[in-house]
Amino acid sequence: MSRSEVFALVNLSEFVANEVKEASDIAALRRITIELQNKNNSSYYIRGSSRELHTLLSNLLQMLLITHMIIQKWRFFFTTTTAEVTLHIKDKGIGIPKETYLEF
Repeated sequence: MSRSEVFALVNLSEFVANEVKEASDIAALRRITIELQNKNNSSYYIRGSSRELHTLLSNLLQMLLITHMIIQKWRFFFTTTTAEVTLHIKDKGIGIPKETYLEF
């Protein structure tokens, strides 16, 4: 597989929205709230691998479900500068005790 096949233009906003939606459906069964805030429904594009991005977000969201007794609400949002876009993740929980870090 060539580098051009792996790295393509990805609509990060849409990609994250789909991942969060899928995880939200499962999380709701466990009384966990996951929300995505995207001011003005902006589209942010990055050059990258959809497959690797999916793996990254999937692993992160799986961790969310593992820690569901500790964290009850997660909020995803974007910030931008003229040169970059950053995906932030905030939680509304009591935190993860240091002694359990190795479990994750």
